[in-house]
Amino acid sequence: MRSLSTDYWTKCVTEMFPTPEPERVMALLRGRLEATFSSARRRLDFISADGREVGLYDVVESRFFNAGTMAHPERKAPRLSISGALNMYLALLPREEELLDIVDASERRQRLQGVLHAHKPLARELTEEHLEQECERVRAALDRGLAEGLHIFLAVHRELQPALDALAEFALDLDFHIQHLVDLARDK
Repeated sequence: MRSLSTDYWTKCVTEMFPTPEPERVMALLRGRLEATFSSARRRLDFISADGREVGLYDVVESRFFNAGTMAHPERKAPRLSISGALNMYLALLPREEELLDIVDASERRQRLQGVLHAHKPLARELTEEHLEQECERVRAALDRGLAEGLHIFLAVHRELQPALDALAEFALDLDFHIQHLVDLARDK
């Protein structure tokens, strides 16, 4: 999808908002920007700290490969990086329902592998530094004006949204996995 130019957004802002409104819209954009990036940073911190302790592969496996059944914690699983896990989520989340509808396990496995092999990995690892750079890019654009800020905000949002959605799902699954391990330890 082609991005609309700053000139386009300047025209929209001038035609749509009376004079005092751009400041209010800019404040709303800044608030949305901070909320989006701070929740992404918290999720990355959680995954970085707790995910490595319990095994990122186990979380991915329980979501996509076992169709909801958790593997026993004594089993040795392959090591997986945060970036690798996010790429699996990015590849599989949009097709998850379709893959789960396949009854034959070997056909499902084959289609799943096809989806994973066809996936284009993240061009850049999603790190706190990367998030902060993108956030600062939007802040700087907002400082130059609402139209440019809106243009850059939407471009960054469009670029990062799939990764942020995958990050949110992964953090939620990690939380469920940790709770499962706690329940196992308590013999529930």
